[in-house]
Amino acid sequence: MAYKNNNNNNNENKAMKEYRKMAKLGEGTYGVVYEAEHVPSKTTVALKKIKIDANEEGIPATTLREISLLKELQHPCIIPLLRSIYEHGELYLVFEYMTCDLKQYLDKSLKEKEYLTLIKLKQLSYYLIEGVRYCHAHRILHRDLKPQNILIDIKNNIIKIGDFGLGREHGLPITKLTHEVVTLWYRPPEILLDQEKYSGACDIWGVACIIAEMATKRPLFPGDSEIDQLFQIFQILGTPDDQVWPGVSKLTGFQSNFPKWKGKGLSSILNDKIDNLGIELVSLMLIYPSNQRITAKAALKHAWFDQVRCECDLTIEKFMKSMQNHNYYNNQKTTLQNDNNNNNNNNNNNKDKNKENININNNNNNNKNIDSMDMD
Repeated sequence: MAYKNNNNNNNENKAMKEYRKMAKLGEGTYGVVYEAEHVPSKTTVALKKIKIDANEEGIPATTLREISLLKELQHPCIIPLLRSIYEHGELYLVFEYMTCDLKQYLDKSLKEKEYLTLIKLKQLSYYLIEGVRYCHAHRILHRDLKPQNILIDIKNNIIKIGDFGLGREHGLPITKLTHEVVTLWYRPPEILLDQEKYSGACDIWGVACIIAEMATKRPLFPGDSEIDQLFQIFQILGTPDDQVWPGVSKLTGFQSNFPKWKGKGLSSILNDKIDNLGIELVSLMLIYPSNQRITAKAALKHAWFDQVRCECDLTIEKFMKSMQNHNYYNNQKTTLQNDNNNNNNNNNNNKDKNKENININNNNNNNKNIDSMDMD
């Protein structure tokens, strides 16, 4: 994604005039998010204004990643990027508006001693896993799954995965990746212990932590440092050894003098909030050796979802058709594609920076090499 030239300024100015900011929803490291109205269609959207540091050259790498990946991901359980607009040195991303994120929902929409019903827990978990399955089927790792990045539409009882700033396309075989990913509480042990290579199983670990948090309204492993995070995991699942996790003792971050906990087990944490089948599924997602962890595709077939699978699949199908038929969505998707094409034709100002940050190319051969790039 590169900046547009002056020939496109009139179109850009006109584009931003189509949006009316209504309320500030939040602010983070990389931008400010507003609730806004797309005036021509009277549609409520989320408008994200990207912070561009005057001392840096070009658009932040995380933003480039997000735009690149969301161009490829069109699914009811993934938040859609409707449009990107560059105006007067400011970049805006237009997303579908969602009621709140999962963290806000658990903290504010439920009363103090109120918990999700088992049916609703299963439904939301199914949608979350389906979104991850879709990402992994497209060789994309999210690498930062947490309740704050899971958006929820309370009215339609569906959730969507957002914030792909740390997302990554990968080829086969998976090569060495950065360890500066995944918020601490949802970070899997293979990354905490500096395993050189990791896969989609790192997302599955995060999903398990989120399902447990949806059930209890408390984080499963709330560590305050990397070593404490490991110890939180060990106290519940037991301290791993080479018998449980072949090769763990050879990992850089593993120490032979780690405390030897037997582990309290997930039942001690989840027993009164999730049934036995649910605990079984979460356990399969939290297996130490990542290559033995259940995949998202297999998790959707687990017996825990038998009660809700048909209904959830019908809902996903309904939303998929709605996405395809919705005039505003289709118009904005076309605009996003046109914006990107225009940007790619005007790449001189940021050519070197953008090459370092990300390769926005849909060629499968290039995708296989993306993980060898220095910028992680």
